[in-house]
Amino acid sequence: MNHNEHLMPFYIYPVFEKEGVVVRQDAEWPIPGFYIISIREHIGSFDCIDSKTRAMICELLFWIRKGIREKLGVERAQIYHEEKISSPHFHIWILPLWEDIMSKTRIQPKIYESNIKQYIDSFHFEETKSKILKCNEIMKEYLNTVMANE
Repeated sequence: MNHNEHLMPFYIYPVFEKEGVVVRQDAEWPIPGFYIISIREHIGSFDCIDSKTRAMICELLFWIRKGIREKLGVERAQIYHEEKISSPHFHIWILPLWEDIMSKTRIQPKIYESNIKQYIDSFHFEETKSKILKCNEIMKEYLNTVMANE
């Protein structure tokens, strides 16, 4: 993505970017408000990131989670981090748990039950595209306001 941003669909344009840290809608799963925090530098693990970047990531994580609750109206969210073996690249995902989807599907996403994929598969781009764009608009304004002094 770093080298081909001009080819990205507009719905995954960054909602926030500062000093190599980027927040954007997940590119693969069409869940409104499903944000990824990543860094442009190819680092695979949180313990390899410099202290200034770590501090910014922690602030962003706090504000994204708060924004999902207060601005998008989603009470619960889950946060994930993976360390890839090949092609290391740091990502943290913040997955909102939309109550209407959980009620409709009766899925309560839990890592230890491995049913998160069922929840994720309940979303379809054509049905969520406008909601993704609205969430991105809201979160972009929110993050740029709260992170202005960080």
